[in-house]
Amino acid sequence: MSGVVSSAGEQVPGIFGALNVLKAEFLVARRLAFQGQRMHAELPARQHPADPDLYTDTLDGSLCGEAPALLLLAHHGGATGPGKPHPGD
Repeated sequence: MSGVVSSAGEQVPGIFGALNVLKAEFLVARRLAFQGQRMHAELPARQHPADPDLYTDTLDGSLCGEAPALLLLAHHGGATGPGKPHPGD
C-alpha cells in the first residue's frame, strides 16, 4: 500500500489525506449552510442588512443575495468532492 512519508519517516496511508480533505469540505459546506439559513430566517424573502449589494427585482419571485448564494454554495460543496466537477462546469 502506498502512502505519504511523514517527517518522522513513517508511512501514512494516502486515504488519511483524502479523508482530511473530505472532512474540511464538509465542515465548510455546513458553515455556509448555517450562515445562509440564519440570514434567511432573520429576514425571510427580503435582503439581509449585512448583504452590501443591490439586486434588480426580476418580478418572478426569485430570491437574490448573500443568503440564497450561501445556501447554493453549501449545497454544491456538499454534493461534490475532490476531483468532482461542480455542476455547470
